[in-house]
Amino acid sequence: MNRRVWIAASLGLLVVAAALVVSLGGTAASGASYTTTSQSTVTASADRASNWLHVYSQTTDPDVQTGYARRRGVNGVWGPPAATGQDEGIVVDMGDFPDKKITVDFIRVFSIKTPAVFPDPAVTQITVTLSELPDPTSGEDLIVGPELTPFGQTTGAVQTVVLAANRKYQFNVGIRARKRFELGRSYYPRVVLTLTVAGISNYYRYEIPLEVTDAGGS
Repeated sequence: MNRRVWIAASLGLLVVAAALVVSLGGTAASGASYTTTSQSTVTASADRASNWLHVYSQTTDPDVQTGYARRRGVNGVWGPPAATGQDEGIVVDMGDFPDKKITVDFIRVFSIKTPAVFPDPAVTQITVTLSELPDPTSGEDLIVGPELTPFGQTTGAVQTVVLAANRKYQFNVGIRARKRFELGRSYYPRVVLTLTVAGISNYYRYEIPLEVTDAGGS
């Protein structure tokens, strides 16, 4: 049975909802957090981002939909889907890029979907805002034109969207490599999904690294 808890702003509380559990080949895993900025009542079970918004890859898509973006291989050979896992455990490896200036577009890297019923029955919609962060070590920003579109579409792109229950969008992005990158090195620019819930002065946040490797080739 869920119990209700009071969260006080004066504590500046940050609850980390998830951390790295499994790492595939050194690929950075995603993280999610829950932060409160004012006093409010929330259910104890609702202090994680995935209770309000799911993030899916092709293998975890609950609707068994396909066509997700594939990992780029050396010399432009396409491999398996770039994203694996779901929610706080989603991992994204965009693949291998030549050691030169090039931009590659990826359509439907992962999808986002609201649950059929929100944790708080009084909530009818949430707001999702997309932003980006550079690679934390080099400061390089490899992300170009990140956007959210309704699932199965490439039009109607937004960076902020209001979602009712059981709504699904997809994440599209361009990756820009450069000649000055270090050959053989992997970079981890990050996509950030910030969730706000009407009537609750708290926010939830996914931070999803996109692994990009300077592998040479063409």
